[in-house]
Amino acid sequence: MKQLLIYAGGLLLLTWIISGCSKPTPEAPATGKISWNRVVVYNTPFTVDIDANGEADFRLAVGLVIQDGLPRKQFKLTTLKLSRVGCDTSRTPLLWEKTAIPPSMESAGFKWTEGGVVLLEQIEGDVSYWQGPLKDKQSAAVAIRIIKDGKPYYGHLYFSGGGETLSLDKSVVAVNPYVTFSVE
Repeated sequence: MKQLLIYAGGLLLLTWIISGCSKPTPEAPATGKISWNRVVVYNTPFTVDIDANGEADFRLAVGLVIQDGLPRKQFKLTTLKLSRVGCDTSRTPLLWEKTAIPPSMESAGFKWTEGGVVLLEQIEGDVSYWQGPLKDKQSAAVAIRIIKDGKPYYGHLYFSGGGETLSLDKSVVAVNPYVTFSVE
């Protein structure tokens, strides 16, 4: 009986030591995903509620404008309220690689910007052509940030298409504030 207790105690101690040495695998941060599957078309703007709280965070629209004397069809993403899009000095960065949003966008040469950002545009002139960060992309993700209860929540808007059409496929946002994660 005494040997059995010593054996059981040793086994328990060995199990405790082994379990203390093993490192748990890091869990992916909890995210909220919404499938949109919406094509962005002219004269049919729509809003996106990223966190499903009943308030629009972004607006997508196609507009016709004249700029530099040339007509342009612009696919535009506009921030609403306290939402922001990650940008460099003039374009929306596309996080098509498996990279996380930098904790401080400013230190990485980017900034959180408000207002409208042109994702794709067709310029009409002697020769018609497309330009913009989504021009040659079959799919891409744009970094976003929303503020809830004074805290930043980071995520991505996933687009596909390019050229004549552009679709918002889905949105993903971290469930907890201050958490960044890689593009899926």
